[in-house]
Amino acid sequence: MNYNFDEIVREKSDEELLSMVYQFDEWDVEMLKAVENELEIRNVLPVDVGIRRQEVINNEDEFLSK
Repeated sequence: MNYNFDEIVREKSDEELLSMVYQFDEWDVEMLKAVENELEIRNVLPVDVGIRRQEVINNEDEFLSK
C-alpha cells in the first residue's frame, strides 16, 4: 500500500510531529523523513534529532555485538 506521508504529516500539529520525530523504532523510515521535512519547513526541527538517532543506532549495535 502506498501512503503519501508528506500529506499525512502536513495535517498534524507541531506537538504531534515533535513527539513522532523521536520515535525512531515506531515509524517507517519514509514517515520519519516526512516528519523531519515538515518540521524543517515549519522551522521547528530540533537540532538534536540526528544526535539522538545516532545514539539509538550505537546502542543497538552495542547490544547486538554482545
